[in-house]
Amino acid sequence: MYVTSGMRLFSLHVMGIKLAIGAPHPQACTGTRHAPETPTLTCIYRRPPAMIGRPATHRRGFDARCTKVTKACRRVVGLPIACKCLPVRRSLVGMSVTPTTTPPTTTLPSGPTDAEFLAATEPFRREILAHCYRMMGSHHDAEDLTQETYLRAWRGYAKFDRRASVRTWLHKIATNTCLTALGSSQRRLLPSGLGGDAYDPTDTLAQDHEVPWLEPFAGTVDEITPGDDADPAYVVGARESIRLAFIAALQHLPERQRAVLILRDVLQWRAAEVAETIGVTTAAVNSLLQRAREQLKNVRAEEHWKSTLDDDAKRELLAKYVSAFEHYDVDAIVDMFTDSSIWEMPPFTGWYLGGDAIGTLIRGNCPAEKAGDQILLPTIANGAPAFGLYMRGPDGVHRPFQLQVLEIDPEARGVAHVVAFFSDTPELDFARFGLPATPYDAPAASIPSPLHQPD
Repeated sequence: MYVTSGMRLFSLHVMGIKLAIGAPHPQACTGTRHAPETPTLTCIYRRPPAMIGRPATHRRGFDARCTKVTKACRRVVGLPIACKCLPVRRSLVGMSVTPTTTPPTTTLPSGPTDAEFLAATEPFRREILAHCYRMMGSHHDAEDLTQETYLRAWRGYAKFDRRASVRTWLHKIATNTCLTALGSSQRRLLPSGLGGDAYDPTDTLAQDHEVPWLEPFAGTVDEITPGDDADPAYVVGARESIRLAFIAALQHLPERQRAVLILRDVLQWRAAEVAETIGVTTAAVNSLLQRAREQLKNVRAEEHWKSTLDDDAKRELLAKYVSAFEHYDVDAIVDMFTDSSIWEMPPFTGWYLGGDAIGTLIRGNCPAEKAGDQILLPTIANGAPAFGLYMRGPDGVHRPFQLQVLEIDPEARGVAHVVAFFSDTPELDFARFGLPATPYDAPAASIPSPLHQPD
């Protein structure tokens, strides 16, 4: 924890979180140190949990964060700080400050150092991110709540008695952080989870940007799998429970049932541990778990997420899928699906059942017209095969269009479910999945055909 100074910018680093003086940040909390000729102090944090799922103009969320930030600032700087929340104001960015001759200094409080804290907790960051994603159904919200979890953990690390492992301790903090956030947000769903029958593929497509849609998770199962010291049952649960179908099913549960199911069935915690974490009795935990399991029977949950094919068969199947799309062979695309296959594409509200309906949808709505208009690059989402689809524009350049996440039906040797995610910021989302801005920039190993070359 230290303070540095320059001619116009001071920065204070606390556990990797920067507090910048003279560099206000959108949605940040600002306060002024009560001392002569001292500049404005801006606490740069990620979006607070109270803001998750709410419009950016909702002031209550800012007020909720103000109290916490003020306490943190007082502890770090050791001076009175008046904290006031501000909405996003572009005019504040880059404001000047009055330089001081002598850099301000601060001293560390007694207790563990930041380095000790990070050494103990950082190995579990991806696990905590995956846990928050299971709870929230949103990768962006999960990143915010992981940051909040680590901030809370850092504040309480000196009092951590180590009766539980660091992993368990972090999961407890993350669970309660997510429960707080879920209390003020809507559940995230896929179009097939909204209720109603499958849509007619000849109907006009409709979008709904007011619905908080489920989001895909970037990364492989190995990246969120616990280390060798974890319980083997936990390792299996962690690997499988990141699948998109399972995450979608979880969103149908009330927040406490969701937390109990994840802690008991995924993380393999004892009922007493779960009861202590969420503040209920063991009997209540057992009741919540029973109701959660019963409700999951009524939604499309684990039908495909545990299914696997051997590597050679999977590679052959996926190669046929890519070829069908890149050559715009709709008949070949239809052959990849079964009568029970599902296609959906949030934020469009419709979902479509069966290969024939999917083919009709593509013929009537896909911007592609011929071979080469579409290019697919492989990636991994929710531990499953996925593809970034690039569509040729009027200028002849292929640009990010949609991210397709697939579930494979091993018995039919076909595709059981495709969720094609559209985004307002496709290039940023593609980058999160390791995909380039254009397919021409992809590594040679990812380019299986000459269709991937620019015109």
